[in-house]
Amino acid sequence: MSTEPAFAHFGQRSFTQTTYDTDVDLVNRFFRLAVEQSPCGVLVLREDGTILLVNPEADNIFGYVSEELLYRNVDHILPDFVQWRATGRWGLSDATASQHTEAIFISSGLHKSGAHVPLEISLSTVTEGRARFLVVSATDITERISLQARIAAAEHLDSERLISELAVSFSGAADDIDDAITASLRRLGEALQIDRVVLWRKAVGSSTIVPEASWLREHTSPPLPVTVEEIPWVASNIQRGEACWFTDLEEIPGAVDRETLRRMGVRSSALFPLTVATDPPDGRDLSALSFCSLTSETAWTPAVVGPLRLI
Repeated sequence: MSTEPAFAHFGQRSFTQTTYDTDVDLVNRFFRLAVEQSPCGVLVLREDGTILLVNPEADNIFGYVSEELLYRNVDHILPDFVQWRATGRWGLSDATASQHTEAIFISSGLHKSGAHVPLEISLSTVTEGRARFLVVSATDITERISLQARIAAAEHLDSERLISELAVSFSGAADDIDDAITASLRRLGEALQIDRVVLWRKAVGSSTIVPEASWLREHTSPPLPVTVEEIPWVASNIQRGEACWFTDLEEIPGAVDRETLRRMGVRSSALFPLTVATDPPDGRDLSALSFCSLTSETAWTPAVVGPLRLI
């Protein structure tokens, strides 16, 4: 006895009204099974949003059983449906197209618990006679977004680990900075797409902040020593153990700093203290890590700066 499904034999019999009716039944059954077993949530709606059909995966996504959804308006689980109607697309308003499939886009659904569910949505309109229906295919992308967040977090944690290693190494003598530190600077610079990453130190009794180690993108000018007096705003932040950053030079409150950094060719930068000594009589000892963009502006925001700030 054949184990093939009944609908595998479409068209293999000679045509009669009986076989036609049978095939129609099989087709209907096949498509119902395809909808019911779809890995995506599927809803079939009237033009006004009334739910006519819902599959088990849609029940799972929105937290309802089918009986709770059927013949209710879809806007209580897909609030954006009102906006979709207002666009006049997908044959939902006065559009004349009999059928159209909208490219996949991201939207949000509302779970029975009240939680918002991120969804990947695809819409199709189907016409039968004078009636038009909307077929909604919805995929819950919560896990995908969570995975992307975990990947981003892992990248940030790796940056934190590298900076932590730098802080430990740089808290010692200059001789402790070796090729491994330079390699770490390179990895940070490439990961953040920065032109120049520099480790700075200001020794006790000196007003000059000197570059002790750096990584430079090709064709990038090397960093030069600078005095505390030339960058008073930056220096005061670092001496207090506070990070500072700017996307554009005009964001810097100090005119002296702006002029110095403009002369140095810096367009955007973020600076992080690594070590700050207690107040000796002749000034503070400090070390810092800077990320500089020289060819274009880099958007430094608290969300970007936060994972890089250690002290």
